[in-house]
Amino acid sequence: MPTKARSVQFPYLMRIHGACDRYLERLRDLNDKTQIHNLFVEFRNEMWHVMEEIYQELSVYAKHNIKVKATPRVGMKWPISNPGDRCVICGENRIVDKCHIIPREHSGSSSMDNLILLCPTHHFLFDHGRLSKDEFMKIDVKDKLNDAREYFSTVRLKEHERQWSTK
Repeated sequence: MPTKARSVQFPYLMRIHGACDRYLERLRDLNDKTQIHNLFVEFRNEMWHVMEEIYQELSVYAKHNIKVKATPRVGMKWPISNPGDRCVICGENRIVDKCHIIPREHSGSSSMDNLILLCPTHHFLFDHGRLSKDEFMKIDVKDKLNDAREYFSTVRLKEHERQWSTK
């Protein structure tokens, strides 16, 4: 099967091939066993990150039947709160958290396209499916990524609906 056809079916294949090529090229220039060992450790760590992303994507698909694109963990920066940020539910502005719509453990990005601003109380309630219906409906995700909107309207909504039905 040609590589291009496989890369469409399994998008990580090109990334793995590229990493192998890079490390093999670097390996050719090394003679010292310590340098070779260090290069192998780097390669192993990079492959671990790729495998972790694959697992995250597959686990979200298997559990919730939706496809989300994993975000590489290497070099991720945590966004900083800005003065004037407010909780989208209650308007609190003293302490505001950036809350993941798609959780990090489910491959969620830490970009603003996957984050909503919530006070610590509403952040906790959101993460644990405990917001009231009125509170949940105040969250607007129309300017977020398609994956985040889909996760919000399926997975997050179902988590909260279970709570609403018990009242």
